[in-house]
Amino acid sequence: MEFYHGVRFAEVDGGGRPISVPRSSIVGLAIIPDFGETAPECSSVIKPGIYLFTNSSAVNEQFDIENAEISNDAKQVLSEQILEPLNAIYKQTETTVILNIINPAPETGTVLGSPSSKTGLWAFLNAQPTYDVVPKILAIVDHRKNATEDINTELVSLAEYLKAVAIIEPLFQYDANSVYQEYSLQDFVSYRDNFGSERAYFVANHAVKDTGDERGKIPVAISPYVAGVLSKTDIQEGFWVSPSNHDILGISEVWYKHDYLVGNPSSDCNYLNENDITAIRKSDGFRIWGNHSLASDPKWKFLCVRRTFDVVSDALLYSMQWAVDKGINVNFAEWILIRINEFLRNLQAQGAILGGYAYLDPELNNPNELQQGRIYFDFKITPVYPAEDIIFRGDITDLYLKTMVDTIAQSFKEIEE
Repeated sequence: MEFYHGVRFAEVDGGGRPISVPRSSIVGLAIIPDFGETAPECSSVIKPGIYLFTNSSAVNEQFDIENAEISNDAKQVLSEQILEPLNAIYKQTETTVILNIINPAPETGTVLGSPSSKTGLWAFLNAQPTYDVVPKILAIVDHRKNATEDINTELVSLAEYLKAVAIIEPLFQYDANSVYQEYSLQDFVSYRDNFGSERAYFVANHAVKDTGDERGKIPVAISPYVAGVLSKTDIQEGFWVSPSNHDILGISEVWYKHDYLVGNPSSDCNYLNENDITAIRKSDGFRIWGNHSLASDPKWKFLCVRRTFDVVSDALLYSMQWAVDKGINVNFAEWILIRINEFLRNLQAQGAILGGYAYLDPELNNPNELQQGRIYFDFKITPVYPAEDIIFRGDITDLYLKTMVDTIAQSFKEIEE
């Protein structure tokens, strides 16, 4: 350092950096349209691709269907197939939505696409480089009848890739006369057995729409409504809160009328829940009723446990980018451990976790690993589990009979005296 007679200042870039919670409330809604005879008109207004909406007002700004120079039939189709699923989310809360409109007849590849091509359903992978957001709550609406692809299986695969959750519902199947094919309770259970992912959340119902025309009442996708509820719960209560026992706004009827009898384990809703399937319960409106994912590992049985761990791990990954390529020394390790433990204590204070701590494992961090520029930081947390089964135990006691007699006896004793 050069000679200087006086006082100088040198800024030192040391210490850790704060850890912030990433957004878990961003919804990814995929829509596979079937515009039918109105396809040329509809496609001139709304084209396949991904779109970002930060609030409900942005939908009308992006898709000004009402003022589009197309027929009324085309406007109705666009409204039913694009706007209504979007609005189902926004009826629950104002949130960020990534809309993925999928080309139902691609010139190359498949409708659902692939991770390598980033087309079809996998076009969601373009959300981060395009908008710098990653959807964490996924839903899909397929307007085609009797599609050959199992959209739910692909949606769950995407959820695994994005560390998100996939809200799936029964596939829409129709007979030769375009009549919806009903599912039994056992059908739902049989379909559930096709999955073993802790990122799948199976809602065994559809919403009902009264078309007001010759179609009458028809089943429509309920997954966008449920996605909106999850997003609302994250925003208003916290990512650690289960979506179960939360109201669904904007629906007046559901397709399957599953009964729920308080205190009776033989009800339809309880049967579905026992098999890790979420029901829609009629109770002063309609409520989501079910905490379970479709996990094969009981460790991840509760969806909110999976999501809690995701958020904590993502927070560390995103907030620790500053540490990459810094020199490994005592100060470096202490900065990171101090910050992680502060972060976990803050989550505990919020009620997001019951507790947690971070530490350095000496066996993992041996000279061989450190010399390769590799350092391990371990953490453990205890998540908040939902009160799924609240048990009140009661019995008959004669204690208060004796108290009553004693009270009467005492009163007359006082009179006699």
